Amino acid sequence: VALCLVATFGRMAFFQCDLASCSDPARSPVPRFLQYLWAGFSIAAWCVGLAIIMTMCCLKRFQPLLQGFMHLPLWQPVAKLSYSAYLIHTVILILDFCQRSSPVTYSAGAFVFSFVAFVMCTLLAAFCVYILVEKPVNNLQMKVLGGGGD
Repeated sequence: VALCLVATFGRMAFFQCDLASCSDPARSPVPRFLQYLWAGFSIAAWCVGLAIIMTMCCLKRFQPLLQGFMHLPLWQPVAKLSYSAYLIHTVILILDFCQRSSPVTYSAGAFVFSFVAFVMCTLLAAFCVYILVEKPVNNLQMKVLGGGGD
């Protein structure tokens, strides 16, 4: 968990300056060696941290509270929509950003509104794909191959 936290929040050290200084590696307050080190190992550290967490969750003797939480029935609908949402979210983002007539500007309210709108549109589209494609194909597969349904 600590490895994932460092990989996620360690980059805050890079943003303790204004945008002009942070975007130029030569003027950044962070030494260039640490910038290269971060660029080379931050993603790998995140992946290793996630792998450790997943391994601990798969073993019954580790993380019993987290494992119990992840096995709650409330996660079933999310699990059924997650892959479709993963495939669809880029299309929704591209549709939005390609239809804009002006550059994207940042404000906290607009960011929150856009985030909620993108999540809702993505989940609605994923639900439609689940109802119209995944569930009928799953039902047909269960009839042809036999076995318990979803």
